[in-house]
Amino acid sequence: MSKPKIFALIGNIIRTITFVLGVFSLFQLLSDKNYITSQLPSNMNLSSAEIEAARSFAGTFSIVAQLITLIVLIFTWIAYTKIDTPKERGWKVYLLVMGILGCFSVLGIIGNPVESIFSTAGAICLILAFALKGPHADDEEEVPVI
Repeated sequence: MSKPKIFALIGNIIRTITFVLGVFSLFQLLSDKNYITSQLPSNMNLSSAEIEAARSFAGTFSIVAQLITLIVLIFTWIAYTKIDTPKERGWKVYLLVMGILGCFSVLGIIGNPVESIFSTAGAICLILAFALKGPHADDEEEVPVI
């Protein structure tokens, strides 16, 4: 197995673990009725209808975010299987983009240091999967210069 494929595997495993941690957080959000009120500042004085609306919005937003994350995760696993093939370049670029976006997504999960560390490590592994040369790096066609 080549180094890019190894780093893609490590990055995908780490991203899968991060996704599972996110699913557990989603279940906590949906099952605990007091979770939203514990996250809000105490001086907001919201009515129960406003708190329920915030809880509903947070639940819906979290479900949509987890579904998008699942779709992206499936594509990163597909990209992992396509590495070490002659036409790997597009999939390696996809892994680079997901690694860069993963580095930026750390800013959104500052409150959870474990998830933040996992996300950063997975993103770095995906970037390394792009940066390292695979066995088919020399097989690319050279464009003749006129």
